Amino acid sequence: MSAYEDATSRFFLSFGFNNCQGAPGNQLPADVFRRGLVNLRDDILKPKSTWSSFMINGTSHTMLADDFLFYEKEVEGMYLYEWIQKLMDGEIMHVSE
Repeated sequence: MSAYEDATSRFFLSFGFNNCQGAPGNQLPADVFRRGLVNLRDDILKPKSTWSSFMINGTSHTMLADDFLFYEKEVEGMYLYEWIQKLMDGEIMHVSE
């Protein structure tokens, strides 16, 4: 699970950007991070039968610790807590905004 513009992950990944010269302001550009997540989901995870994904818009990093994101934010008709339960039950799905 990830937010498309996850600020924390973009910070850590910024150091490897531009042949390890780093990203401006130590922040991987949001569009680069988003394209990477979409590529990961569509080209690497979806073809495998054992992976699921839950992706939302925004800069959040810790969705499990945010009551709104966990219980109230609906994505494709599903809440994060429901996705996690289905994941634990062995269901495989890709949910994204």
